[in-house]
Amino acid sequence: MITFSNLGRHGRLGNAMFQYAAIKSLAHKLGCVAKIPPNLCERTHHGQKCLLTNFNIQCDVYEEHELENFTTRHENCDGGQYNPEFWNFKENTNLIGHFESGFYFEPIKEQIIKEFQLNPALDDYAENYISNIKNNYNNCTIIALHFRRGDFKDILLLQVFCQEEWNSLYTTKAIKEFDDIPNKVFLIFTGGSTSENNNNNDDMEWCKSFVKGDNILYCTENDTIRDFSIMTKCDHLITNTMSSMAWWSGYLNKNRNKKIVVPDLDYKSKETYWPKDFTRVSI
Repeated sequence: MITFSNLGRHGRLGNAMFQYAAIKSLAHKLGCVAKIPPNLCERTHHGQKCLLTNFNIQCDVYEEHELENFTTRHENCDGGQYNPEFWNFKENTNLIGHFESGFYFEPIKEQIIKEFQLNPALDDYAENYISNIKNNYNNCTIIALHFRRGDFKDILLLQVFCQEEWNSLYTTKAIKEFDDIPNKVFLIFTGGSTSENNNNNDDMEWCKSFVKGDNILYCTENDTIRDFSIMTKCDHLITNTMSSMAWWSGYLNKNRNKKIVVPDLDYKSKETYWPKDFTRVSI
């Protein structure tokens, strides 16, 4: 058996998705079962409940006695990097880490994509949300524009993502990637803050101070899983950070011609964090 006993308590939505994908992938490689903790939806990290149960995940739940004599194995690398020693882990392992790379689940990526389909209610909600915009704007192309500040404002290494000047320059350049699309709207999201009861409203006002135009719309759901579901249904995506939530919304986007625009920064390993088909923009 492979598990992640801290699942739901070691990061929010995007982090939990990477961790779940890692245990499923390692279990597949070893020919054993992956199991998740009981009462997953009741677990929280920085105020956000674990949201994995909103997907079509297919995994048994372990009982506490099953963890006796398990070996805890750490990822042993910085966030966004890939450690190939992962594949040397043995059965009866309890994983710890972030596992923020598609390399960890590449062998079963189609299964992971299938399991990360939203439940019907959320899927329908997002489809209707997007359809309403397209109906109101002459069947426009919708480009999600995702900003994350939240707890980044308090982490010195990440404060570049919260600076208006840098964001203004980056956003201007990223938007130019879509100059060839005549009829488009940009739908702004500010998800990924510290909790469900967060300062997303303040962050949205911050965005409005430098992202302006007749084709700018603002998603004010202020609900992480709804924001995520809508982002996956947009035609394209721009994100201003190394956000795991934006990573997955871009990765799961079903548009065959999608363009996912991301910052070309060295905060996380660019070669193992961003999928190769994402478009990197630097300033």
